Amino acid sequence: MENNSDNDGNQNEYVRIDDFSISYNGSDIYEYPITLNSSLTDLSEKLSDITLTNLPAGTSLKDSGGNTIAPNADGSYTVVTDDTVGDATVTLVSPTSLTAAETGTITASVESIANSGDIAKTTLGGSGDDLIAFEAGDSVDGGAGNDTLTFGGAINLDFSDANMANISNIEKIDLSAGDHEITLSLSDVLDMTDPAHNLVITGDTNDTLHFSNDLAGSGWAQTNDGAESNGDGTATYSYSDGSDTLTLTVDENIQNTGL
Repeated sequence: MENNSDNDGNQNEYVRIDDFSISYNGSDIYEYPITLNSSLTDLSEKLSDITLTNLPAGTSLKDSGGNTIAPNADGSYTVVTDDTVGDATVTLVSPTSLTAAETGTITASVESIANSGDIAKTTLGGSGDDLIAFEAGDSVDGGAGNDTLTFGGAINLDFSDANMANISNIEKIDLSAGDHEITLSLSDVLDMTDPAHNLVITGDTNDTLHFSNDLAGSGWAQTNDGAESNGDGTATYSYSDGSDTLTLTVDENIQNTGL
């Protein structure tokens, strides 16, 4: 995962979370060590502390010294790290055994802070189904599972913009909170989804989707004649280049152009 573009598209920022692993450590209390690594390529910048979100209900978090980390007001946890090498080991503590699905929802994020004050944020999803709050310029890797980008407020986003290029392994875009206008191309969907290339977009009548097949000259064509209504308020659009396929499922309440 990386974010290495500033607002002018210059390639000058990079931040990476190298490892995010959870394993069971047998005990009367169930403990799950979490190893976190983040780093910079531009050492003139600084790293923020690492933020963990979506911890399973009823659990707590301890630092490497065994001290309990208090949750933030929004339910997230701040893991204090060095501002140049953001490595840390913490322990998730639970009164009951946790399934892989429960631990897989945990997400980790870190920010790189340039001397100019520009901030690049990287978020790494776990192995389960993640809900990731997105802002323009964020770098996101949903990881395994069925992962959703959520958007707050009333914002317009063009996913073809250079600052939106660092998104991967996302299966769903949720526009239901606020009024949004997004611009999305077929190549954007290929880039942000996993190899199955399935993307669901949900929203309402106050949201607008502008879609384009920017790969028509490369052999990609729509394979179904217009939308196929699924009878559940969504419609499916399918594309193929003869070897790979892409499926886009869109809430029929969303206003759209290009589909």
